[in-house]
Amino acid sequence: MFKSILKKTEVKKNLIISVIGIGIGQLVHIGTTPIISRIYSPETFGQFSLFNSFFGILTALCLMKFELAIIAAKDSEVGVLNDILKIVGRTIMLLTGAITVGVYFYKNPYFSIFLFLTVIIYISNRFWTQRAILNREKNFKALSLGKIAENVSNGAITIGLAFTIFKDIGLFVGKISGLFISLILFKFSSKGSYPVDKNKRMEILKTYQNYPKFSFPAELVAHISQSSSIFLFAYFFTPLEVGFIGLTTRVLSVPANFISVSFFDVFKQKAVQDYNEFGSFRTIFNKFFFILFGLGFSMVLLIGTTGPDLFSFVFGDEWRKAGEYAVYLTILYAVKLVAVPLIFSLEIVNKHKIGLYFNISYLIVSLIITPIMFIITKNDLECIKYYSISLTIIHILHIYQSFLASGKSNSITS
Repeated sequence: MFKSILKKTEVKKNLIISVIGIGIGQLVHIGTTPIISRIYSPETFGQFSLFNSFFGILTALCLMKFELAIIAAKDSEVGVLNDILKIVGRTIMLLTGAITVGVYFYKNPYFSIFLFLTVIIYISNRFWTQRAILNREKNFKALSLGKIAENVSNGAITIGLAFTIFKDIGLFVGKISGLFISLILFKFSSKGSYPVDKNKRMEILKTYQNYPKFSFPAELVAHISQSSSIFLFAYFFTPLEVGFIGLTTRVLSVPANFISVSFFDVFKQKAVQDYNEFGSFRTIFNKFFFILFGLGFSMVLLIGTTGPDLFSFVFGDEWRKAGEYAVYLTILYAVKLVAVPLIFSLEIVNKHKIGLYFNISYLIVSLIITPIMFIITKNDLECIKYYSISLTIIHILHIYQSFLASGKSNSITS
């Protein structure tokens, strides 16, 4: 057993490269957060959290999940998919720009948020497209370097602008700059261009129609669900509480992103390969599950027992309440850490509908639980606690369905 664990394989090599690169990037991210939390107020974090929530939804819209199709596509199809994604990205950018103009004339206080969304959305479209291309090329070194470049530039620019007249927009400019710099690195790292036959657009759209038809709605619903806590807190509570949940999300996302993204890139490439060659991918699913479960459990032990004191020490006394939020939310983020790579199993076996149903469940529960608990308790911590418990249960069921999918035969589902 130990020999098989220590044996060098392509999967382990790719996983190590991915973990190291993304790990360094996330260390930079969490290392700069204590500085940023001391020079930007909770209210500013609240505005930035709203920006990130809208950004996630618009990113889903400008990709339509076609970036996942790039990983599974033939070389002759990649160029066409890339071309389709450019069209979708430009369309969403123009629509966002039109909304921004309307917000400006109506003198809405969220004008600056929509202005920065217009700037960043096409960059995001190109970023995720190039990332998918590098993933299919197994260029995990470039993916890792991109994550480092993104977080280093984001942190440096955000902190630097805090000491200038541009402090009010420092968080936004840092986010945009980090993504853009990483995109440039990705562009230079790809092995080359892919031919574009515009006459095949409709054929390719038909071939990969399940991605926008089922996976995209699932992704969109997932983003709305994830953002619901920010939107609802902005409605029911003050910008201070929105800032607390914004920092909590930023911190808990570090281990979740570090581990989930590292494992996701390697898992989806290996799982697709095993499925095509052997008809199932249960072995790689089980290996990844047990590793991820151990890491998630460690996260719960650390944050669950030290949350308020840890946040107060690292980020400053004004953020102690965010540590109380983290105690309740850590189990949700730990389970998501396990789920994010593994639920891709449903897409591999073409069970897109199941993923969509789960994401609809996340959304419904997210939109219902916080208002109900607010009406009953008027307490932000109670809202956070029951929000976390409810979504954790659904994530566990989602992982179980993915486990069942990993044993499906290729011959049955194709």
